[in-house]
Amino acid sequence: MAVLIAHKRGEFIESLEATSRTPPTTTRTPSMASILACIPSDPDISGIGVRVAIYIQNLFCFIPAIWALWDGQVTEYELESAETQSTTNLIVAFAILISTIVQAKTLGLSNYHAAIVLDLSWMNNTNAFIYFLLYVQYKSQPGRDSIERKWSAWYRHIREKLRALVSVADGEYIQT
Repeated sequence: MAVLIAHKRGEFIESLEATSRTPPTTTRTPSMASILACIPSDPDISGIGVRVAIYIQNLFCFIPAIWALWDGQVTEYELESAETQSTTNLIVAFAILISTIVQAKTLGLSNYHAAIVLDLSWMNNTNAFIYFLLYVQYKSQPGRDSIERKWSAWYRHIREKLRALVSVADGEYIQT
């Protein structure tokens, strides 16, 4: 068995010597540095400052919502504040998308940066759901204009709101 191991070791050393004598090949596997060098840097989109600012803005949007839901009651002031905050975030998300379209048409935009912009924009858009959750809680509270906690009641409420929007768009104003 020792002879077999020595024989195998000898074959291994011979194969190493044989590979060291062969000329280097022209094909190389790309290294991580060469792959990363293919993505052009654009700190206006993927810079740490831009991303951290969006992340912090989105995290701060949850603080008033948690504060409003802490006692189980959502006041009209808290609902209006959440609406203003959500509207502001939607405007920022829309502005990010518009500026991305302009940059893509004029200067060009890599897929990597387009994905980052879409992720940041979606993060801003999800803050509209915070307002929606507070609205549902506010309308489900007992009191005036409350909505029963059933899917059918919410379906009717949303349908009435949409009907009012359509009638306003057609020029007919119906007070609901």
